[in-house]
Amino acid sequence: MGIAGRCVLTQDEIGIRKHLIIFVSDFIPVVRGEKTEHFAIAVNLTTLKKRPGKKSRQDTTTILKSGDHPFITRDSIIAYEYARIVSKSEALNMLKSGDKREDLSESVLARIVAGLQKSKYTRFEVRDFYNRYCI
Repeated sequence: MGIAGRCVLTQDEIGIRKHLIIFVSDFIPVVRGEKTEHFAIAVNLTTLKKRPGKKSRQDTTTILKSGDHPFITRDSIIAYEYARIVSKSEALNMLKSGDKREDLSESVLARIVAGLQKSKYTRFEVRDFYNRYCI
């Protein structure tokens, strides 16, 4: 099952805010000893906060605008610092329990994936996983 480009609205860990989670890779089989497990990379979207006269600490590598996806109504960014590798069971649970949204277009997904590689905020283990298994 292809999961890249799928979107789901989920609660954060403490149940206060909802975030749009975007899967940027399909499930990748990873062999560990005699066991094969499947993983995908997920990122989340957050609103771009514009603070006139102040330097933003937000990662503006990939800015999405209204029209890039039906969920987006104002300028938003991909928070690459929160990109993570999720197991197949965790991803399927998010899709089952969350509020599914429309899939991303291939062009927007390509911009997000390019940003995953470019952003200085992407954690090493996420970038390494992508480079090893997704290219």
